[in-house]
Amino acid sequence: MAMKSKSTEIQGISNSLYVVKVTFYHIITYIVAGIVFSTLFNYRELYQLGNTAYFMRPFDSASSLIGPVFQLVRGILFGLICLLFRPYMKEDKHAFIKLFLIILAIGIINTPGPAPGSIEGIIYTQLPWQLHVFGLPEVIVQVLAFSYLVAKIDKKTITFPKDITHSLVPAVIAVVCQSIGGVFLSMTVGVDVMSQAGNTGAYVILLAIGLIIFGLTWLYLKHPKWGIQYYLLCYLVLAIYPTVSNYVTDSVFKSPLTLIINAIPVALIWFYLKKKGIRR
Repeated sequence: MAMKSKSTEIQGISNSLYVVKVTFYHIITYIVAGIVFSTLFNYRELYQLGNTAYFMRPFDSASSLIGPVFQLVRGILFGLICLLFRPYMKEDKHAFIKLFLIILAIGIINTPGPAPGSIEGIIYTQLPWQLHVFGLPEVIVQVLAFSYLVAKIDKKTITFPKDITHSLVPAVIAVVCQSIGGVFLSMTVGVDVMSQAGNTGAYVILLAIGLIIFGLTWLYLKHPKWGIQYYLLCYLVLAIYPTVSNYVTDSVFKSPLTLIINAIPVALIWFYLKKKGIRR
């Protein structure tokens, strides 16, 4: 117990907040790396090569739309595991490199099962070489960025400015809620999620939403007198614009429910900023 108290005092944040930060960094790096590399290497065609079509779900399957949702679970698991090594990473100047090498070796190259890009996958599967080669850059870059950010959590000399952190969280809330809302709306209007879910364009839209909410929040922190105007702009981006766009384009997703579903992330953003004492 003495060790735990000392560790908590030195590190400055609770273990629960530490897990939240690790989860947040995983989701952010996962989404950004997915957008960049799926575009560069054309995952839609890559997933149809040879036996890959039987091993991987189609790129335009529901996983493209709800992927960010399940990353919340993965992020929490990463956070709980990293928590075990937290005292060592705090004192180690090379924690970033060591964490990266551990995840790279155990989680990518030397996996127990035959995953793409792993030693077992190369030996025991009939997947085309392109999947092994072109699938690796994304996971390596994502793990590299993730390891760097996690290693920084307890390094007081290199922390994010509060404005950046407080702007990133609403952006993540918006992206995750948009993914969940899209799945719920699909089921509500009777659309087959598996056939209508996202592709590269869906990732780009999610990124655009995240960037816009980040920018609006950043400006709001600089001009707190905006108050209600900030939340109205968030609602315009997350709810009104998608609803109007769906009706104008006669989309299968046109429904007034969009106005209600996409009000949820605005409420969550309001609650987050209130908890941080930023709400005016």
